[in-house]
Amino acid sequence: MRTKLGITFLTLYFGMFSIFLYGPIIIMTILSFQGPTGGMTLPLKGVSTYWWQRLFTVRLPELGAPLLRSIAIAVMTGIIVAVLGFISALAVRRRARVASFLTWGIFLALLTPGILLGLGVSLWWRILGLQPGNVPLLGVHVIWALPFAFLILVAVLTRINPNIEEAARDLGASGYRTLLDVLLPIAWPGILSAALFGFTLSLNEFERSLLVTTQNTLPLQLWSIVTVRVLDPDVYALGALTVIVTLGIVFLLLVPSLISQFARFRKE
Repeated sequence: MRTKLGITFLTLYFGMFSIFLYGPIIIMTILSFQGPTGGMTLPLKGVSTYWWQRLFTVRLPELGAPLLRSIAIAVMTGIIVAVLGFISALAVRRRARVASFLTWGIFLALLTPGILLGLGVSLWWRILGLQPGNVPLLGVHVIWALPFAFLILVAVLTRINPNIEEAARDLGASGYRTLLDVLLPIAWPGILSAALFGFTLSLNEFERSLLVTTQNTLPLQLWSIVTVRVLDPDVYALGALTVIVTLGIVFLLLVPSLISQFARFRKE
């Protein structure tokens, strides 16, 4: 009886959580198919693809440069946090002397309010006599995303049996070959997850970007649209398109893993 009650409770909880998490995305997608006279709220005033057409003919050309800038910064952020996170997690796993200091230094970014971090980097950049731009923007994004990548890779590396590496060294592999041929392939899913996490956090980052760049990223450009213009449902179409593209990228990156898992299942 208790088991059935627990399962029912968890099912309801999961359903409510899913509605809370994905409900706004579903409603946003529905509203993007408003008729030409439709607004930003329900009920729908007709059903059409008018706002999707307007997205591609009017809105995307306006958002093209900020979108490309956001993607470029997000890709670089994902790569950098994956590399730095792996090195830092490896230091913690091997109990290096700087591991404790490194861990506290990384998590300090989570304790610093985003707007203050952006303000501090902006002031420091101006003290150096430099203008805000892509370099400090990339820096604050890396600082923000690194703790999450670090946590992912610490969890992955601590689960790897050190006897595997020891066996490779016993068979004559150098430390470099052990890292390259043994540890990296095993940890690769975690490294990819850390890179994806960094990419996603950077792509959606707003408050840390506000004060460190004079060129708008996609979130900054959307904020300017929201604050100075009348909103149209093509903004919802843009949001739905962003979700679709993001899910598509994640799916494509997971395809090799899914294929290998399926092949292993067939062999068993």
